[in-house]
Amino acid sequence: MYFNKPKACDEQQQACTNQQQLIKAGKAPTAADGKAGSSSHTATAPAAAAGKPKLNPKDFMFMQLTGKTHVKLPGSINGQQFIIDGCEGCDLYVMDACAMVTVDDCKDCRILIGPTESR
Repeated sequence: MYFNKPKACDEQQQACTNQQQLIKAGKAPTAADGKAGSSSHTATAPAAAAGKPKLNPKDFMFMQLTGKTHVKLPGSINGQQFIIDGCEGCDLYVMDACAMVTVDDCKDCRILIGPTESR
């Protein structure tokens, strides 16, 4: 079975690439730098300058989504835990390695979860 990548994947991949270039240049990414709402991670300028991006818990969850397709691309989770909760009628793709994934109270959703760490 082959997986046809949704168009949203290409858009989010481009947004991630743009943000990575801004972070390397020492500039904090904004919604205007990529497509509004398509950011899969953010970092503040002082944290990025120190070499450790500040993690936003909202970047590691899909919560209360309805009728949408959402994708977390490789490199956007980096082994953190991920939460999927209260979604309805969605296509959700978690295509990065995670420490743990919790799925709760989802209805009529198609969920693809990539590799999960095991020790």
